[in-house]
Amino acid sequence: MQEPPYVSQDVEAIIGQVDIYLKCVGLFLIPLTVVNVYRNGIQGMGYGFLPMLAGVAELLGRGAVALWAAGQRSYVGACMASPAAWILAGGLLLLMYFWIMKKQSRYGNLE
Repeated sequence: MQEPPYVSQDVEAIIGQVDIYLKCVGLFLIPLTVVNVYRNGIQGMGYGFLPMLAGVAELLGRGAVALWAAGQRSYVGACMASPAAWILAGGLLLLMYFWIMKKQSRYGNLE
């Protein structure tokens, strides 16, 4: 009976795939920082529902890109699912933040 292949048998191919993944994700750490800072900031201002909506958008964006990448049989596309979700959620959170700030300046408070 033939033994199944082990990860250690094809280290070069695996390292190449890991390299692609880390480059894809690493290039988008700034949008991830925007997501974390603005999500926590908006929650801290008393708006819990809006960051949750951004989290839902992030999940849907990640799923849509992953499904597209699976249909294309694209490893790089699959690696880009999280960065695409971060960009989507970050954009939504920035819009939410500016909406809250506009509302605050109009009414003089955060409520």
